[in-house]
Formats: sequence, structure tokens, C-alpha cells
Amino acid sequence: MVNCMLNYGYSLLEAECLRAHNSVGLDAHDGFLHEMQIGKYSLAYDMQELFRFVVDLAVSTLSRGKQKDLDLVNPGYSINRPDADDIRNKILGIPYSEWKKRGLSKNGLHYMKKNAESYKPFTLNKHVRKRLDQWEIEMKSI
Repeated sequence: MVNCMLNYGYSLLEAECLRAHNSVGLDAHDGFLHEMQIGKYSLAYDMQELFRFVVDLAVSTLSRGKQKDLDLVNPGYSINRPDADDIRNKILGIPYSEWKKRGLSKNGLHYMKKNAESYKPFTLNKHVRKRLDQWEIEMKSI
């Protein structure tokens, strides 16, 4: 039973590592510690080594019966990311008419709103971020 839980935890960890690699455009097959083989995600395995202890700790805690519910999907830490909730709320709150007044395209805002609604990671160019901040300042002064 313990081995099954470890295997499941490691597969979830591998999926998260692969997702992180794909989101920044890294090739998961090019590893440093693990041998590169066809069909193997060597870089994901390398990254997994850093976080294996989390899975080990979770399984050991669950198998001793001390803690029955452990949230591995939403761990208790925060990351300062460019697509934080406040930026998402700004993007979702700005109307298309205000966006157009700032000289930006309606399509750009449409896709940013779709990403903000779906909680997909995204980045903002400096000029877009600046115009979004200006809009918020103007809204607060009204």
C-alpha cells in the first residue's frame, strides 16, 4: 500500500514538473542528472529530486495515521507571480471601451480576459502593465 501511494505521489510530482517545463518552454528530455533516453523526461526527473521529500513526508504521515487529509493540490505557500489575483481582477474589471481609449486592441484584452478567467499563467508587457495601472489609478480618483 505504501509503495502504491509513493508511486502515485511521484507521478503527480512528475506531472507538475512537466507542466512547469512546458509553461516556460524547456525540453523535458534534456536532463543533467538522469540519463537522456527516448521517451524519458530526464529534466523532469532531475527537478523531481528537489521535491521528492514532500511526497515521502506526505505518505509517511498518511501511513502512520496521524493526518488523514493532506492537500497536495493547493499547498500552503504563496508565489509572487506576474499573474497574481490582483492583476487578474484588474484585467477582468476593465471594460473594452476604456481599453480602447488607451490605444490597445480589443483582441488583446479579450485573450487576456480569457486567460484571467481560466487561471492560465500569462505575462504582461511593460507598456500593457503601465496602462493597466494608469487605468486603476484613474478609477480610484473618481
